[in-house]
Amino acid sequence: MALDEESSDQINLAVVEAGTNAIKHGNQEDPEKRAYFEFIIQPDLFTVVIQDEGPGFDREQVPDPMQPENIFKSSGRGLFLIESCMDDVTYEKSGTLVKMVKRLA
Repeated sequence: MALDEESSDQINLAVVEAGTNAIKHGNQEDPEKRAYFEFIIQPDLFTVVIQDEGPGFDREQVPDPMQPENIFKSSGRGLFLIESCMDDVTYEKSGTLVKMVKRLA
């Protein structure tokens, strides 16, 4: 597996952001709820799957942080960062599961 420093940093940022979203927004910081992380390492792909026990969300309903009315908000950039860092990002199970894929050189 060839993982350069930039790819490593991007994966790290995406995992931290998605994990934070699962705990903070998905599980609403409820200590009784869990977040599950799965890492799948293949010769040409690094896949991370994170699932929470929250109600889920609709990606289309999340405001675009690049719109002028959202630029100066103190939060709301997590999904944008995740999607910018990873090659493929999908939201499944009504938004309680995120699958992130990074293609490796």
